[in-house]
Amino acid sequence: MGETLVWDVGGGKLAATLGWHRQAVLTAAISSDGETLATGSQDQSVAIWNIGRGLWDTVVGVCEQSLHGHQGAVTTLAFSPDGGLLATGDDQAVRLWDTRTWRQTATLAAAAGAACRLAFSPDGRYLAVAWRSRVPAVVWEVATREEAFQLRLRSEESFESRGLAFSPDGRKLAVLSTDEVRVWDMSSCQVLTEFGAKGTESLAYSPRIDCLATGGWDASTHAAVRLWDAGTGMECARLQGHNLPVTAVAFAPSGKLLASAGRDALVNLWDVGS
Repeated sequence: MGETLVWDVGGGKLAATLGWHRQAVLTAAISSDGETLATGSQDQSVAIWNIGRGLWDTVVGVCEQSLHGHQGAVTTLAFSPDGGLLATGDDQAVRLWDTRTWRQTATLAAAAGAACRLAFSPDGRYLAVAWRSRVPAVVWEVATREEAFQLRLRSEESFESRGLAFSPDGRKLAVLSTDEVRVWDMSSCQVLTEFGAKGTESLAYSPRIDCLATGGWDASTHAAVRLWDAGTGMECARLQGHNLPVTAVAFAPSGKLLASAGRDALVNLWDVGS
């Protein structure tokens, strides 16, 4: 059975354990209002949890809704900024769900056989999708459900996306490929900044400044989490506290806390307010 652990950030204590999924939980997302938690699993399902009214339902393992339709493991989830849509993805398709009815409203084409990553722009206009395969990242117009444009690499380059994130103003999109980060200009579809990030597996954009966080493992320095100036590509800080590669990083909405989770079974919180 797959489990999701819910933690009290203020107290650092385990608040609840969610055990509804039949197989491993691969991804999770919380709506911007903090009311709803979605979890995606290897069992091809998505569970919806109401955490706005307290954790009683999660304590007893009762999910609000379950979403079905994916033909592969659900590896990525993203709520739209206004909370009206939930995007879910596997290696076959990206699906959009209306959070008022939890009915599927659209299916977007995907690169078959490759896990994907999703990110909504801060204004909710765009949904960016990138796959762990040699295909360009695609940006979709949410209102029309039509492809807006693609972010193409040079033809000789191999590309395996491990993460993507929009800047706070929505004008830039950072895409993490194998050991490299590219920051794209959304208006021109040109690369503004690119820099090496050896051993990186995850990426997050600060919600308040032009700063990126990456997680992974650099064997030479033992640095698992690093902060970067997204405008220049300069490394700002190395945060050491994990013993194995970091697979996920995420900023708090305030931008003052950064969470990192690694294969060492640790979740660390970092004060990055300054």
